[in-house]
Amino acid sequence: MNTKLLALLIFSFILNSLLAQRRVESIKDDKTAIKFIKNYFYDDYNYDWNKFHLIKGDEWTGLFNISKHLEDSLIANQKYLGWVKLDMNEDKKEDLIVSGYFSDKDIPEPEFGLFVFLSRKDGYYDVHDLKFSDQKTYPLYISETIFMDNKIPMIRLIDWAPDAMKLNNLPFAVDTVFHFDKYFINYNSHPLANWVQSVQMDIKNQEGIHTKLSITDMDSVSIGKINLEYLRGNKWNKIIGKLYPDIYIGLDQLINYGLTTSDFAINVTGNYMDENYLSIKFLNGKAVSLSNFTTRNRYTFDAICSWLIELNGYVHYLHEQKENNKNKN
Repeated sequence: MNTKLLALLIFSFILNSLLAQRRVESIKDDKTAIKFIKNYFYDDYNYDWNKFHLIKGDEWTGLFNISKHLEDSLIANQKYLGWVKLDMNEDKKEDLIVSGYFSDKDIPEPEFGLFVFLSRKDGYYDVHDLKFSDQKTYPLYISETIFMDNKIPMIRLIDWAPDAMKLNNLPFAVDTVFHFDKYFINYNSHPLANWVQSVQMDIKNQEGIHTKLSITDMDSVSIGKINLEYLRGNKWNKIIGKLYPDIYIGLDQLINYGLTTSDFAINVTGNYMDENYLSIKFLNGKAVSLSNFTTRNRYTFDAICSWLIELNGYVHYLHEQKENNKNKN
């Protein structure tokens, strides 16, 4: 390639990155927030941003059978934000968080989402949807931004989905969320400091395959063991492997941050029939089981499951590569 052309391409790439960041910094109202989303992500194949609208804040009214007194109180005291700018991943560049819905004549009822446009090192943005996929027809709002004593930037979310309120007596759930590694997890003021010994996860409805993934010997400073079983058709298949501490330490951190001592006190028990089911044992002898519909810290639970599902996919990939190489020889 012509070196002059290459230099122009590099300059153009850097310029586009800088312009994208400046556009986020210049967002000052609803109009400029929507304009940035529609202009910058016009070729995003996952979402049709031309159909996106910011929340008004009253979409929850009439969804549930609550008293007029409670409804009036919530209208008076709960304020929702359509968008905020916050450095969620602490890279000294502002990120954009928006709450809204997709709607037009082709969509029978609004589909809600709460999106974080997270800055990358190259100046571009990745889109993260914090709305759980099975609850798209219920609104999820940004309530406020928070900075605790440790200065971690966080957002408080109000979720009006029916499944979200299963563990409280209000018609909504409140989650305080921050960015951790590549995940968004719940803030926990009293995380555990226990050494995880083993984790077992049952994954259902994953491309029609029932999978059991377990990691043991995590209390060792050497190597943990992976035991992966998956049911394909009527046959159980098994893969056994090793996992080094520098890998599983991330899972250990997520688990400790996702649970509190009160989870053991109330004997939290997961439902084995749920889509994702976790059984966790600690070196001190304590154990807990959690599932999609019994966990308190939903975002951290989702992050733990994502970590394990990614590991499951990676182990399958390595196993297939090994089998392919064996067949070639």
